[in-house]
Amino acid sequence: MTTYKDEKIRINPVTKISPEDLRDLCIKQNWCTKMDTVRYGAFLKSFGYTHLDTKKVYDMATTIFNYSDFWKYNDNSTKEMIENIMFLIMQKAYTFFDIRFQKAKPE
Repeated sequence: MTTYKDEKIRINPVTKISPEDLRDLCIKQNWCTKMDTVRYGAFLKSFGYTHLDTKKVYDMATTIFNYSDFWKYNDNSTKEMIENIMFLIMQKAYTFFDIRFQKAKPE
């Protein structure tokens, strides 16, 4: 094991979802049924492979909610539905770690 005595380490978690995994999730959950193919393609492209912070997952979930027929299948509140969508998205997402080393400043 290597020890970096002269360096500071910065580790950032990066969470992403592939457009393919997002598409599979939408199909499995019957989401985005109110989107046409152009809007659906843009939706997948805009969220796929970008870092998913909490705001982005919320935006994704509200977009899915707004373009899906949830009320046919469920009587949960809007808040509960969006929370459930966010949960399912994060189950499909993956996280890796970006490690950066910064040289210590000389004293």
